[in-house]
Amino acid sequence: MVNRSESTQRVNRSIEAASGKGFGCGVPEVLKALRDTDTFLALKNIPSTALNFLAARLLQEHRRPLLVIAPTDRQAELSAEEISYFLGPESSGARRDQPLERRVWRLLSRSGHKAQKLGKARLIADRLAALHALRHAMGPLVLVASAAAVMERLMPVELLASGSEYLVVGEEIDPDGLCRRLTERGYYPVALAEEYGDLSRRGDLLDVYSPLYPWPLRLEFFGNELQSIRMFHPVSQRSVAALEDALLLPASEVLLGAETKQRARNALLEDVRAERLSPSAGNAWLEKLNEGLQPAAFEPVLSAFYQELVPLTAYLEASTLAIWTDLPLIQTAAHEFYDDALKHYADQSDRQQWRRPPDEWLLDPEQILDPAGPLRSIWCNPLSLPDQSAPVIDLGISEQHELQAAVKAHASTERLLDPLVERLHAWQREGLCCRLLCARKERAERYVTLLESYGLGASLEDRFIPGGSDYGAVLVAAGPLKQGFLWPAENLAVVCEEEIQVGRRVRRRPNKPVQGLFLNSFQDLRKGDSVVHVDHGIAVYRGLVHLTVGRLESDFLHLEYQDGDKLYVPVDRLQKVQKYLGIEGQDPAIDRLGGRSWEAAKNKAKESAERIAQELIKTYALRQVREGHRFSPPDSLFREFETTFPFDETPDQLNAIDDVLADMTSERPMDRLICGDVGYGKTEVALRAAFKAIMDGKQVAMLVPTTVLAEQHFQTFKERFQPFPIVVEALSRFKTAKQQRDIVAALERGTIDLVIGTHRLLQSDVKFRDLGLMIVDEEHRFGVKHKERLKDFRVAVDVLTLTATPIPRTLHMALSGIRDLSTIETPPEDRRAIETYVSPYDEITIKAAIHRELERHGQIFFVHNHVQSIARMAIQLRRLVPEARIGTAHGQMKERELEQVMLDFIQRRIDILLCTTIIESGLDIPAANTIIINRADRLGLSQIYQLRGRVGRSNEQAFAYLLIPGEHLVSRDAQKRLRALMDFSELGAGFKIALNDLQIRGGGTILGAQQSGHIAAVGYELYLELLEKTVRELKGERTEAEQIDPEINIPVAAFLPDSFMPDPDQRLLAYKRLAAAADETVVDDLAREWRDRCGPLPDQAKALLLLAKVRILMPRLGVIRLEGDEARYLLVWAKPVNGRCVIDLLEREKCLVRAPKPDKIVIEIGGSGALNHLARIKRILHKLLEHDSDIKSIQ
Repeated sequence: MVNRSESTQRVNRSIEAASGKGFGCGVPEVLKALRDTDTFLALKNIPSTALNFLAARLLQEHRRPLLVIAPTDRQAELSAEEISYFLGPESSGARRDQPLERRVWRLLSRSGHKAQKLGKARLIADRLAALHALRHAMGPLVLVASAAAVMERLMPVELLASGSEYLVVGEEIDPDGLCRRLTERGYYPVALAEEYGDLSRRGDLLDVYSPLYPWPLRLEFFGNELQSIRMFHPVSQRSVAALEDALLLPASEVLLGAETKQRARNALLEDVRAERLSPSAGNAWLEKLNEGLQPAAFEPVLSAFYQELVPLTAYLEASTLAIWTDLPLIQTAAHEFYDDALKHYADQSDRQQWRRPPDEWLLDPEQILDPAGPLRSIWCNPLSLPDQSAPVIDLGISEQHELQAAVKAHASTERLLDPLVERLHAWQREGLCCRLLCARKERAERYVTLLESYGLGASLEDRFIPGGSDYGAVLVAAGPLKQGFLWPAENLAVVCEEEIQVGRRVRRRPNKPVQGLFLNSFQDLRKGDSVVHVDHGIAVYRGLVHLTVGRLESDFLHLEYQDGDKLYVPVDRLQKVQKYLGIEGQDPAIDRLGGRSWEAAKNKAKESAERIAQELIKTYALRQVREGHRFSPPDSLFREFETTFPFDETPDQLNAIDDVLADMTSERPMDRLICGDVGYGKTEVALRAAFKAIMDGKQVAMLVPTTVLAEQHFQTFKERFQPFPIVVEALSRFKTAKQQRDIVAALERGTIDLVIGTHRLLQSDVKFRDLGLMIVDEEHRFGVKHKERLKDFRVAVDVLTLTATPIPRTLHMALSGIRDLSTIETPPEDRRAIETYVSPYDEITIKAAIHRELERHGQIFFVHNHVQSIARMAIQLRRLVPEARIGTAHGQMKERELEQVMLDFIQRRIDILLCTTIIESGLDIPAANTIIINRADRLGLSQIYQLRGRVGRSNEQAFAYLLIPGEHLVSRDAQKRLRALMDFSELGAGFKIALNDLQIRGGGTILGAQQSGHIAAVGYELYLELLEKTVRELKGERTEAEQIDPEINIPVAAFLPDSFMPDPDQRLLAYKRLAAAADETVVDDLAREWRDRCGPLPDQAKALLLLAKVRILMPRLGVIRLEGDEARYLLVWAKPVNGRCVIDLLEREKCLVRAPKPDKIVIEIGGSGALNHLARIKRILHKLLEHDSDIKSIQ
């Protein structure tokens, strides 16, 4: 038998032989070393991206499970992403119905903080899925974990298996018992299954969002027989795939069985008796425990529920190979994590928080770092070795520091890619395969074209394919890598786009959102909210009620007017009702039912809308006859400027840029409006327009509403234009009188290419030598005189207007053809860009959040929206963090004083900005990446959405803390409500709700009607509806059918029963969507959705759908009223029709028909049942529609 030292010597000899070639070692040498030794290996000087490449190759060729340990959770996520990329699409489990085919899994540490991270359900689900995969994956896998996650002890292996539920279609299973077991295992009953751990039951349907699956599952029962398992999308709630079987893992590591609950009670009482926990806190925890509905809240005290927790190695196969990505950093992170846990437990000042001793739930750092541990290991970049005879391999890999230095040192303002091209040529001569990785495929295509213009042939490939013999080739692909590397032994040179664009920060392209349920303001309608009834005015919404009126049974909206008068609106008339959105801070006056004031207000609003529409059309017509400067098409220099953009363009942004360039290269003057929220990339559109104008020899002026914004835009434009011969200046009151005179003189001489300023630019002494483009930021914030001056500019030069206010899509469509408008609606952040926490007001949480930001030299917004107590809050913050520089900003400060504070924050002379919601909407402060919002429960939906958007504007991880009053534990329901407000990811409705609110307000703002009392009187939504109709009338687009509002009065039970759709909010939303349907295909789609989500349609739901189809058909025929009893029905037309023709048509359909008047037809229908009669009426209307022209031709 060969002893360890002999095998080590043999490995060292083979390493020396490979290294002697001068290229270092490659993957084959690492594989040979692993085969030839049973000790650990050490790898020197290996960058993280190269290590992730090596891990992918080892999994493919070594065929053993890998555990990759990173210092932090964030680095573990990045490593998992890169390893998945190197392994190819199949590694991430492309098949949703076979999740165990995935080859890369991640294990992040559970959050033991008091603040509960939103999205924690996803974190828990990922952990449980990874632990299950370790035992049941379909082949060797990679588990990427942080040092903290490796140290944390886990639930016993056998309990994870016994707590799972395997289901097969066709088997007998008791749904009630299944629900009870799932609740004990961490699932939470809700109305809609939208996030992991949700459980929603509607009759014979059970929706469950289980770990392991990317989307939730819908189980349909017939009695106790499981008839089908379907996967559905959490936004649309529509089924997307059928499964034959499913495995429901627990939704929490805490399983609330009788035994575990009793053990936790005993531990809790022991801690209260030992005075480690206050009696009041003990009672609160005990109440949660008895409730048994929120097991995830107990994960920080997991050890209280089990006799003993197990280490991660209990889940791993004995053959697993552990790779420690950066040993010194891992050692530091592990010791810090352990020391923090010890300090936290020892700090008894907060007796409201339940803690358990760290040794119960945490391994000592020395235990995980022991080289004699149970797993074979590869140690990367160790500073020292416990066994000096262990093999040490230098792979000869280097990072791209030389290339980056060459890029920075490149002084030329043209041919920006020269340093890269020179390096690629050198690598080609050495026979290396050169790979350039870009953030997105479109950028990769752009680089292929640019490299060809430098005389370098490059090919586009779909993805990075390891290995191969493409010696000397230059391959360009899209990929998520953060850094490149040079590995001669593998004939590989990898360059990432960020390395050749100094300061480039790649922003991930978000998943395309699915048009789901949440597209109208009714999603956020609560009892007590103000609503607008188009015919009767503003009222208070009191809820959805079920009534039987005569022979009509239905659901009704209960509206309350002045003096307690009630109006019940049947659900098939919901198109008449809108949620009231008015001027912020103004409560609407409730109307009197039957009074005259509403009609008068509506008429005045209509007149206002007509004036705005006529002005728009007049302005557009004048522009069509003017001639402007025709700019040249984009050239290679413009394309090079495009590559310096430090982010990844969104599709909407690219469309807006194309629109602007098309306008500039046309013969008529440009007057385009770019709409898009803060951070969506409007400034880049303006930068490219300015660059094009300046390169064509024209001057550019940018007008902004505040001096602070002028200063910020000045810094942005100056930085982007720095590599090019462009002179940029700012003109505002931050400049001295002499500086202002010098700038004005230089503008007239033409020595300044671009000037950015406030309304100072519009004063009479400012003259340009050759102005070609005027960029206006937030025009609606300028006064009437300034706007009149801007009209003069529009006569002579191209004008580009930017606004951070979005507008409704319907208004955008109505304005097409009379207003040049581009909208940027794609949110640039990916779903995890801002980590959001919910917490009670707690000084420990606030202090920790501030310190974390200060330690990375960042800045903090602290929002306290109460001017009267903001000074006291400043004193508290100074006591908590005496080392921080704190500034205060609120609306009652003098203008110049407020400006100075904001400027100090931008220029980093202030660490914490304590402010009200006054934070400047257009400010871009990349260094500010933490926002703490006090009393978030008091802020409106769009306010929180906009405030949260102030952070997350750089490549740093951003954090948002929502401080709300309440117990130590924030309830699951409160988390879901706040998530609905905050999460604008693909899985969240909040973005669409907030956007709806902002769009409606924005529509009025952009059109100059923001100060109009008409909006306060009728609400934004109705005002914009009136404006849209007026514009279309003036354009000649409105049809007769659109002006008919049909009335239906027939005895039929048409509603959604509680047993079919139990949640009243979901019913209200379903009614609103049905009322808004403009086409029968939309109604059919809704019917399929209801069947999918709620089961077989009851007769009442079928009647409701038929009624909606009848209502759609009536206006197309010109029918204004349908009424009847059990057998006889009356159709009333808006105009007289050919009665003889109608009678002939319907008698052929075997109907008894008569025409008492030229505009009335009476039809008698045989058979019984209102539902059958309604279906017959629908067929009759279809038949009449086929002969519509004959019916309306009166002889």
